Amino acid sequence: MYVALVLYSYCKFILLLFYCFRCVKVIQLLQSCCEQCEYKSTHCGSVAGLLKNISK
Repeated sequence: MYVALVLYSYCKFILLLFYCFRCVKVIQLLQSCCEQCEYKSTHCGSVAGLLKNISK
């Protein structure tokens, strides 16, 4: 029972890391797009402050 619980916790942790890395990739893609259009696009307006503060 204990081994199953540890394995389940480990799997949840790996899944969480996977989703975090996916989010980072999406944020990086959005940041790149917004930099190319100098943050003038409508999809960049609401996140411009956040994206400008994120270091690559």
